[in-house]
Amino acid sequence: MVRAGQPQRAILLAADRLRGNHSQMSDTRLSNALRRIATAMERIETVALSPAPAVAPADSEDAARLAALAERHAKLKEETTIALSALDAVIARASVGGRS
Repeated sequence: MVRAGQPQRAILLAADRLRGNHSQMSDTRLSNALRRIATAMERIETVALSPAPAVAPADSEDAARLAALAERHAKLKEETTIALSALDAVIARASVGGRS
């Protein structure tokens, strides 16, 4: 992300320091590659700074399905808690009986 006071194309400015460090890539290819990277970074920044799309309000059918799902989840959670408590009791009895 570009902050206030920073150059807009910092990657292109950094290329000047890299000019002496490349042996395989021509200046033109290096400049083109850095330009593509800078463009991609600008696109990423644009998307990152844009507000998230609004979620469409749920219709009554979706709301009913969501309520039924929440109710089912609560019931399964309660049943799971009961089953785990029963399992804990069985394990506790087995532990006590196994130590004798």
